[in-house]
Amino acid sequence: MKVVILAGGYGTRISEYTKTIPKPMIPINKVPILIHLINHYRKYNFNDFYIATGYKSNVIKNYFNKKKIKNCKINLIDTGSRDPSQYNELRNFSDNDKWLVCSEGRKRSGSWMHLTPLDHNVNP
Repeated sequence: MKVVILAGGYGTRISEYTKTIPKPMIPINKVPILIHLINHYRKYNFNDFYIATGYKSNVIKNYFNKKKIKNCKINLIDTGSRDPSQYNELRNFSDNDKWLVCSEGRKRSGSWMHLTPLDHNVNP
């Protein structure tokens, strides 16, 4: 199963950090949030990641050009400056498999994870 991580938002609520780096690259204990997410899913044997980048995507690209994660396939898809939840660029990778889509939610749980074919709306 493929995991899609939507990592292209502006992070306006934490703009003091996101003026220079995108929200997924903010470090927690010197490790970017994005790597914490990837490592979490790797614990459950997910190793095929599609990261939809957007805002300051070059920072994420540069990070993965320098750092490789063993036994893990990282695919970066630049969605441009649009909201990556549209993820039209990801449709090229859709093959009727199931996808686990990680996106920010607005409920107390913090984030929702949706098991959905890629070409369906992931908003609850």
